[in-house]
Amino acid sequence: MDPFTEGIVVASISGTLLLGYHAILVYLIWRHTLVTVIGLTRDARRVWVMKIMEKPDSILGVQTLRNWVMSSSQLASTAVVILLALTAFIPIPGRSGQSLLAAPTDDPTLIIKMAMLCVSFMVAFFAFTQSMRYFNHVSVLLAAGSIPPADPPQTPLEYWVDDNPVAIQKFAASLFNRGAMFHTIGMRCYYCTFPIILWFFGHWALFGGMVALLTILAVLDYTGIDYVRTKRRGPYAWPSPVLRPAPPSVSSHALTQDRNMESV
Repeated sequence: MDPFTEGIVVASISGTLLLGYHAILVYLIWRHTLVTVIGLTRDARRVWVMKIMEKPDSILGVQTLRNWVMSSSQLASTAVVILLALTAFIPIPGRSGQSLLAAPTDDPTLIIKMAMLCVSFMVAFFAFTQSMRYFNHVSVLLAAGSIPPADPPQTPLEYWVDDNPVAIQKFAASLFNRGAMFHTIGMRCYYCTFPIILWFFGHWALFGGMVALLTILAVLDYTGIDYVRTKRRGPYAWPSPVLRPAPPSVSSHALTQDRNMESV
C-alpha cells in the first residue's frame, strides 16, 4: 500500500471513530440522561431557568448569561482570527508567490489538511455566534417572564403568560439549552483541531491524537451515575431499589417463653 492510500485509510478510520463516539454520546444523552455530563447539565439548566424566573429580581440570571455571552464572544473572535491567519498559508497549486507557504512540498494531502483545519474553525465560529444569539434571547425572556403581566393583559406576550405562566419558562429553558448546545459544538470543533494539527506530522500522528482525544472525552463526558429511562414511570425514572431479605421472624413459642419470664 502506497503512503497516500495508507494516509487516506488511516484518516478515514480516525474520522469514523470520531463520528461513532459522538453518535453513541448523542444516543446516551437522549435515552440515559444522567449518564452524560451534557444530559445532566441540560436538565439542571431547565430547572435553573424555572427557579430564576420565579423570583421577582432576575439579576442573577442576567449575570450568569453575561458570562456565557462573554465566553462565546471570546472564543468566536479567536476562531475567526485563526481562520483569517490560516488563509494566508493555504497553498495555491501551480501559482507561486500567492501564498506564504511557497516552498514546494511532496504531500498531496496538504490542501486537504488545511481545508479540514479551516472548516473546523469556521464551524466553531458559527456555533459560538449562534450560542451568543440564544443567550441574548434568554436574557430578555428572563426579565420579561419574571414581571407579572398587566391586568388586563395588553400585549400578545402578556396574554400568553397570563394563560400559561409555565410556557414562557419552558420556552426560555429550551432556548438556553440550544445556546449551550451550540457552545458545546464550538468547543468540540476546537478539540478536533488538535488531531488535525498532528496530521501535518503524519497520518499515524493523526490516529494517535484522535485516540488520545476520544479517551480524554470519554473520561470527561460521563458522570458514572446509573440512570435509566422507562416508559412505565415516565420520561425518566430511577432504577428500582434492590429488595433486601426480611429479618427472620420470631416464633410464637419464643414470645410465649418471654412473657412467662416477665410474669415470674
